[in-house]
Amino acid sequence: MDISAVALRILGPRATVLGADDALENYITDKLPDGAICWVTAANARYRFSLFSTATPDNVNVVGPINGPGRWIRESSSGTGLGAIFVLENSDDIPVDGTVTLLTQDIPVAADESVVIWLSARCEAGGETTADIVLQVDSGGAAFLHPTILLPAIDVLDVKYGSDLGVDTPGAGTFTYSLVGTGTNGTVSATMILIVVPTSLVTLSLQP
Repeated sequence: MDISAVALRILGPRATVLGADDALENYITDKLPDGAICWVTAANARYRFSLFSTATPDNVNVVGPINGPGRWIRESSSGTGLGAIFVLENSDDIPVDGTVTLLTQDIPVAADESVVIWLSARCEAGGETTADIVLQVDSGGAAFLHPTILLPAIDVLDVKYGSDLGVDTPGAGTFTYSLVGTGTNGTVSATMILIVVPTSLVTLSLQP
């Protein structure tokens, strides 16, 4: 899966809207696609880049970039649509012999948002029979249904697959989501997709 464009659409958080080197207005927007999104920590808000907008900046709801076209438009965190989508994968097999962090991502979340997490993995015996391989997404969320994959012990040259779905409702802030593998003599390739959604959209069908 080619995810090279994701970095230009889901931008790293900025500390402030204006002024500092890491302010939103200092993003050079020449190469940004229409619809790119960025979280601003001081404003506790998500901004979406509108490539063709010429709206008058008020530096709260509309922010003009110092260098480049377009405008940053502040979005309400209580909207009914999907928010940021993060797709992470390791295309090469990573040895798991002990405890290994396979993937990690910082995600800004508003107070009324949740993170839906989909996890898929492939495990191959690394030259000898493996012990059980357990893959689990960890976070600091208080109400976290952990996606977990148990890949039972497999023989040499055998391959096992697994997937799982989970939900985190951590509250407001920026949280680190890490896929951690624990086991012996295995090699793992995995994909982790994290989608920020309004908590009101999280249904009981995702609960255990």
